[in-house]
Amino acid sequence: MNQKGVMFTLMAFILLTTLLSLNEIRTSHDRALSEGETQKNAFKNVSSKFSNIESNIITLASNDAEREIDQRILPFEYAIDQNRFETSFTLPIKKERTDAYLEVLNAMKVFIEDANYSNQFDSQNVDLNILTPSLWGGSDTNISFIIEPQCIKYSILDGNIISFEFVCSGFDYNAVTRQDINIILGQAHDFNSIACSFNGNNNCFSDPFDPLDTRPYLNVNIDSIECINCALGQTAISGHFDPNQTSNITMSCIGIGCVNPDLSMDFSNMTVFEYHGLEFDFEYAIDLNSQIEGFRFNDANILVENRDFGAKRWS
Repeated sequence: MNQKGVMFTLMAFILLTTLLSLNEIRTSHDRALSEGETQKNAFKNVSSKFSNIESNIITLASNDAEREIDQRILPFEYAIDQNRFETSFTLPIKKERTDAYLEVLNAMKVFIEDANYSNQFDSQNVDLNILTPSLWGGSDTNISFIIEPQCIKYSILDGNIISFEFVCSGFDYNAVTRQDINIILGQAHDFNSIACSFNGNNNCFSDPFDPLDTRPYLNVNIDSIECINCALGQTAISGHFDPNQTSNITMSCIGIGCVNPDLSMDFSNMTVFEYHGLEFDFEYAIDLNSQIEGFRFNDANILVENRDFGAKRWS
């Protein structure tokens, strides 16, 4: 009888130990699931905040309504229609407009990074790195944007230079189907000479678009109706060209009393406009052989992190 009592006590002890162990395993499992869910939510919240900042700072809208809002602070206007990107600005672009754009972005940076306003509510730290305008102590005001997925870098550079350059692998100047340029001169200008270099000769061609020609096509129109001091022998330039050769147009004023410096337009495997004189309206459009999917500001880096759970996302 005593042996049975000892056996029963032993079995009860083993059963109780097993139940306690199972309960501990279940508790540990529930705790792990809870911690995993909390960490998952932390990553989800970090990603959500990153996307929100990205959409407000970096991503530029392509639809008309939102694009109108973005253009209020940009130093240029733009439009995207499937394979076509259009932009208009004054050449040279005023430095004040570039500075004003960076000032708005830096004001948003201060607001977003403000720990008293933002971080105390969601425990997410934000580090937003943006070029600083001159009034805020910065010196580099070269700004750029990216047309995606073709990865065309649209740059506004010090020295009154505007450039469009393919900067990633997978696309190059052969992706360009057509470029259209409209130059609108005013009474203050005095251009009287135009020179070209395309396809190994110095003729300013005037050829129609040929859909069977795979080389890029260029179409330049110069509106000089208001330019009473202009005397250009040719105001329309168009034709297919080989961008691997010297490809450029130079508009000048030659003679005594000239006011305006040269306008240089180069199309040798990238498009570059350089001009240092009295401003005029400039319109540029580029057609590509594939659809444009996005347009974004290129000179900003974002880091969002929840330090308690090690969740972070950056660009």
